[in-house]
Amino acid sequence: MFLVKISSHFCSAHRLADYNGKCANLHGHNYKVDAFFRSDDLTKTGFVIDFGKLKKVLNKITDKYDHKAILKQCNMNTDLISLLTSEGEEVILLEKNPTAENLAKIIYNELWANFPGLVSKVRIYESEDCYAEYCERL
Repeated sequence: MFLVKISSHFCSAHRLADYNGKCANLHGHNYKVDAFFRSDDLTKTGFVIDFGKLKKVLNKITDKYDHKAILKQCNMNTDLISLLTSEGEEVILLEKNPTAENLAKIIYNELWANFPGLVSKVRIYESEDCYAEYCERL
């Protein structure tokens, strides 16, 4: 089994709904995303897949979240969403809380749509020493 990894970064703000702690307040992170791809075989050139193709897709995905507020669509966030959008800020609304775990799954699924069968896992760092991973059961 061959395994390759690419990385990308984005900065976003979020807050957690239904949470009793300081992360219930709007705050930001400098996220790092590591995406892992696997294959038993290599291409004729000797790749799992070309790093350039992987980076292009991952950067397109992370660019959607860069310098945006990522919020759960719920009553708790209605006023904040209205305020941010009235000020011209871009807001991304999710069905679930924008935790590192949920963001890792979202990015995994977007990568899988582009590279079915090759995505092994996605790891997303909220800080240098805290990350969450998502992978499908094999």
